[in-house]
Amino acid sequence: MKILGTLYSRCDAADLLEEMDFTNIGSLSKHDAIFPFDYVATKIHRTCIHDCFRCKDKYPGICDDHIIEGKKYLVDVTLRTRKPVMRKRLSTWRTLGYETALLILLPEKLMAVLIEVEPRDKWVTLTPSMITKLEKEWEDFFCQRTL
Repeated sequence: MKILGTLYSRCDAADLLEEMDFTNIGSLSKHDAIFPFDYVATKIHRTCIHDCFRCKDKYPGICDDHIIEGKKYLVDVTLRTRKPVMRKRLSTWRTLGYETALLILLPEKLMAVLIEVEPRDKWVTLTPSMITKLEKEWEDFFCQRTL
């Protein structure tokens, strides 16, 4: 289990995935309600953070010269912090070239956590201590401590 990203806002899942640098987002649940994943999307990787000379001219937009299309993901959206993983199904999706991820929505904390499900995982668990650690990192990002 690897945390890919954390966002703090109140949005729907497709907007959250877009904020987490996913593109080509397609809703699967509206086509088939019993399919185990809700979205299919492609993760993009940026090779710069708008600090090179070429990107400064294009700063308000995205620098297309430094974007690399990444892996395709199947994303399951849930409100639960603990979920079992069907390993046999995961190996099928990985064989077809998809990575799998779980988007955990925590509406009471206005938090969304994207977790990559790895092949050896049996359960995906976001413990209260992990949630507290993520909240602390968020607070430390905005608060400057006195020396």
